[in-house]
Amino acid sequence: MSLSTYTIEQIADMKQRRISTKSHYKMTCGCCGKTIHRGDEITQMLGCNGQMRGRGVEFTAGAVDAVKGRNTSYGYAPTRNNWVHLTCRPQYFQNWRWSPGYESHPTAYSEHIDSRRHAAAMDPDWGEELSAIPDPDWKWEEERLAAVIIPLQRIVKKKWQKIYQERWKKKVVDAVTLLDKATEEVIYKWQNDVMVRVSFLLGIDFPQKPINPACPPCHEGYRVSWNKMVADAAHTLDYAIRDWEFIWQHDIIRDIRKKYAK
Repeated sequence: MSLSTYTIEQIADMKQRRISTKSHYKMTCGCCGKTIHRGDEITQMLGCNGQMRGRGVEFTAGAVDAVKGRNTSYGYAPTRNNWVHLTCRPQYFQNWRWSPGYESHPTAYSEHIDSRRHAAAMDPDWGEELSAIPDPDWKWEEERLAAVIIPLQRIVKKKWQKIYQERWKKKVVDAVTLLDKATEEVIYKWQNDVMVRVSFLLGIDFPQKPINPACPPCHEGYRVSWNKMVADAAHTLDYAIRDWEFIWQHDIIRDIRKKYAK
């Protein structure tokens, strides 16, 4: 069995090309969304997407690392993972945790930097100063996503605010209309008593009509339906008066009170 004829420089160059290399093609970076031109420095996302058989001695730590798609001294697993700019940091959104958020997806270059910084900080015999290790200005994918998503969120939020405003106003106006209708139907003393209580509860003076004592007794079904109509409308209007949040809601309520002011 012949020994390897590779020189130390060639072996170092092969290891370095697993970490970073120059692009031979024009393509789109999956992290920042910008174009990768020929000659740009790029690195590969780690993982096992479309991985081939790992090049590592079986039953060794290098073989395990190769299966994971990590670039180590003793194991290498070629994959079909995406290529990104050297300082780009891809991310994915993790939604199954207690606090959902963006998680970073390691690249060959970022993991190489992290491993060097960890070794320099923890190993006193490490032959590299911590200050000598590069500290790149990473370009996070979250920044690109935020630039696209935030304006879209504002558009959607503005649209739903308009829809909410229209629905809230319609609900309040319908409640006032029902109370007006109930006021017009007042011919019995019990109806007048109900409207007095509603006026006191809402702080709105609905007009009182004179009562005709000679009115025939009302049907029980009519009494139940009338009371339900008044109660539902009063509850809707009371909720709107007590729990308004925006100035436009306060202005609508103010206009209603002005309309019925004596």
